[in-house]
Amino acid sequence: MRKLKLTERGWPGHYILCERCVFHRNTLIEFGAKRVVVSTVGNLRKIDPPHAIDTIGCGRYYETKAFPARWDAPYWEAATSGQLDFKSPWSICAENPEDLPDDADTRADRMHERVVAEISRRLKRGKV
Repeated sequence: MRKLKLTERGWPGHYILCERCVFHRNTLIEFGAKRVVVSTVGNLRKIDPPHAIDTIGCGRYYETKAFPARWDAPYWEAATSGQLDFKSPWSICAENPEDLPDDADTRADRMHERVVAEISRRLKRGKV
């Protein structure tokens, strides 16, 4: 019987400015020979003025994306050219950084977990 395996990894899985994101999660989901990376980034810090928060896209301060995994020795990494669709919420938006909820990081964690759960279910059903 095939078993689902989730591996939390300590580096961002996508986004060109990810090194400036204070928040990032990267989960490798494995089911049989299938592998998917779910990546969440956010809380991007500007260079000038230092520590100010910036968007990572149009009004987005956090985003979650899913990608097929590709072998990039020594790890399975996100094949960012092949983004996977999903139905779960994938972004936290605000007009201004001051409008972000105080618990934005916690909400981003929940958003990430929902996408991991959705992709995991789809992998088990052979729908990825």
